[in-house]
Amino acid sequence: AAALVVINYSSNEVCYESVIKVKLEMPYVSGFLGFREIPALERLLDKMKKEVNWQPDLIMVDGNGRLHQKQFGLACHAGVVTGIRCFGVAKDLIQFETISRNSIQDELKTLKSPGDWFPIKLNGVVLGGAIK
Repeated sequence: AAALVVINYSSNEVCYESVIKVKLEMPYVSGFLGFREIPALERLLDKMKKEVNWQPDLIMVDGNGRLHQKQFGLACHAGVVTGIRCFGVAKDLIQFETISRNSIQDELKTLKSPGDWFPIKLNGVVLGGAIK
C-alpha cells in the first residue's frame, strides 16, 4: 500500500488523505528507492488532483534526499519527477564514503532535547542532518 496525507501547515488539519494498493515492480535496492516508490507517489498525486484539483506545496517522504551515495535520494527524485518541493526523513543513517554511525557517534550523544540537531557533512558540504 502507499499513502498520501496532506496537512495544512497553519491549522495542522488533515486536508486530504488517500491510500492505494500497489504492486511493487522492483525489489528494494539500496540507493535506488526512487525507482521503486515514485510510481506510487505519482498515482497518489494524480488521484488527488482529480479529486480535489490541487496539489501540496511540499512533500515529505520516508527516505533520504541529498544525504545519499549519489547525493540524489528518494526525496530529490520525487521533487524532480513531480515538480513539487520535497524533503526526506529517514529512519536510519545511510552510510557511504566517510559518513557512518562511527563518524557521527560523538555528535549523536550531544542531542539531548527534542528538536536538537546537527548537520551531516561530506567534504564540508551539508547533505542532511540528525535530529532528536
